Amino acid sequence: MNNLKGYFFFISAIILVVFYANGCTEEEPELTTSNRILADSILRTEIRFVIEEVDSLCQLTYQSTFDKAVDSISEVRLKEIEKYIPTR
Repeated sequence: MNNLKGYFFFISAIILVVFYANGCTEEEPELTTSNRILADSILRTEIRFVIEEVDSLCQLTYQSTFDKAVDSISEVRLKEIEKYIPTR
């Protein structure tokens, strides 16, 4: 009788693992042609706003970023010059 309970528990555990493993995967819904067209038109409309927003952020930060880059490059070049031309 004890052997039968162990066998039943083993089979139940295997079945539970199989159902659990199969239950974790999600099926991707397939879009119909009309849904794809709708999604594409929404994307095209919204991407314009995203591009405008990113462009405006770039315009706001361009000058300060450019100035920092120029200062950094200037410092590196001055250090290279000082390395070859000793100062007093």
